[in-house]
Amino acid sequence: MRAIETHLADKRTGKFCHGDTPTLADVCLVAQVIGARGQQCDLTPYPTAVRIADDCLKLPPFASAHPRQRPDAPKQS
Repeated sequence: MRAIETHLADKRTGKFCHGDTPTLADVCLVAQVIGARGQQCDLTPYPTAVRIADDCLKLPPFASAHPRQRPDAPKQS
């Protein structure tokens, strides 16, 4: 996550990883952030990555693909 955050600190980063339109990079980032959250990792040092992932998850295609949307997903406590 440190390497990702360093890369995203670049001035070319917009609302998403590479500008203002989601790309495959955003799909990969969201998967990393979801996985880290699932393992209760502290993501405080990575505010740009978390912001981008959260913005992605507000979009219907990302939200509907979230692992918690699976019918067999464990209930969140």
